Amino acid sequence: MFFSDSIVEDAQALSLKDELFLSRARNLYMAEKIGLWRSQLDDYGGENRDLQDKISAAENAMMRNTARIESIERTLACIRKMCADTDYREVATDKLLREPDRERGELELEGLRLRNEKLRTENENLKKSASDNDNELPQPVAININVVDAKVRNDYSADT
Repeated sequence: MFFSDSIVEDAQALSLKDELFLSRARNLYMAEKIGLWRSQLDDYGGENRDLQDKISAAENAMMRNTARIESIERTLACIRKMCADTDYREVATDKLLREPDRERGELELEGLRLRNEKLRTENENLKKSASDNDNELPQPVAININVVDAKVRNDYSADT
């Protein structure tokens, strides 16, 4: 591998936010160096080719870093949006999964309410009929039937 183990471990610990921080720090460092080189260039009367090349290279590096910063910012915004969308979809899915349970519960409650209403109506009707006419309530009746075993007589036998 090209890097030592400690560098690899450090690189694995870095995040996209760390990269954003480093890119911003590089831009600030380059801006500081460009300012220093321009003041040196003014001291030389603007005729130092080496300083002009350094300034030009630093400005190009700053433009690339700025593009990188913008890209990281967009990526982080997309990640936040994707996380928010995922959270929303999880909540919506949970809600949809609970919806049939809620509807079934509501239907069961409605069924219980209707059964209770029917029983209440039957009880009221029974109470009403009992209070209106106590004598009209069905009374047990005892029926005593004597069954007689009778032989059918033959009409001819009576004549003989």
